[in-house]
Amino acid sequence: MKIGIISLGCAKNTYDTDIMLGLFINNGIEIVSDLYEADIILVNTCGFIEDAKREAIDNILDVISIKNETSCKIIVTGCMVTRYLKELKQELSEVDLFIPLDDYSAFSNLFEVNFNFSITNKNFDYNNRFIDTYKNYSYLKIADGCNHTCAYCAIPLIKGKQVCKNYSDILLEAKKIEESGINELILIAQDTTSYYNNGYNLSSLLKELSLSTKFNYIRFLYGYPKEITIELLETIKKYNICSYFDIPIQHSSDNVLDLMKRNHNKQDLIELITNIRNYFPISTLRTTVIVGFPGETESDFEDLVNFISEYKFDKLGVFKYSSEENTASYDYTNKVDSFVIDERFNKIVSVQANISRQLNKKW
Repeated sequence: MKIGIISLGCAKNTYDTDIMLGLFINNGIEIVSDLYEADIILVNTCGFIEDAKREAIDNILDVISIKNETSCKIIVTGCMVTRYLKELKQELSEVDLFIPLDDYSAFSNLFEVNFNFSITNKNFDYNNRFIDTYKNYSYLKIADGCNHTCAYCAIPLIKGKQVCKNYSDILLEAKKIEESGINELILIAQDTTSYYNNGYNLSSLLKELSLSTKFNYIRFLYGYPKEITIELLETIKKYNICSYFDIPIQHSSDNVLDLMKRNHNKQDLIELITNIRNYFPISTLRTTVIVGFPGETESDFEDLVNFISEYKFDKLGVFKYSSEENTASYDYTNKVDSFVIDERFNKIVSVQANISRQLNKKW
């Protein structure tokens, strides 16, 4: 049997895809890059925002076209399946098997039943994960879900409240990654800074990983601004954790941050950035922002432009606001015109391009 895989979305999805790959490889299934050679094609989807959903649908439709030519089978997994399972089953009858996130624990059994193939090593966990040793880094997922209630975000709807992995399992998995020859470990979750299990928070977990492994680099994605404490900064400095901070601020205007239901304000962000750069004169600070959020005025937008210009993030991603059903902002009435959103998006991209050019010259 031959399987081709398309993995979409974030690093958490990549991690889950690695486990799927490992399950297949450990049970003698061949992985192929040419989808026309595959007996089965699996698409692991993202369902976070409109662009991601559109990308997922486009890929599924492409795979259906391949099925029409080759008679292969199709599996679709991931966040979009979890969020729209009923609708997808109705609209995409060509797909042979949908597996939402909640069914990952039964992934092997579902595969056996639907494709008449015996799986002997069935666990959907890191013990079956494929670790790509052609890369110099590997992700390690330490939690799933999110306890925040940001007005624009569908993640809690898809993944629910945060569930943290047992710290002892994290240490065992880190050791396994280290033994494979990987030299950089990247901890991932929707919010790594909320990690807590059996007395271990992110700070104590990083300390333990630093003392018990020999990775050249350890870093974490993503940090919630209000939860990056002085204790955490001191741990990063003392135990030689990589001073790379990926902190989605989303905006700088107090008005917009309040509408977004974030639990920080502009002054909190200023203090955080100042603390990071005081602790780590050589560091990398990455963020993401959203433009066109309902209620974002021209004054709010200019505040964001000025904030970005003043604090000069090393890396910055910008999203156009995506109105997601069942989120708080979906029902906000003061929507920003799509033409204005496009203008604001282009403005931020231009501002950051100039900042990046200036910073890159220093190197």
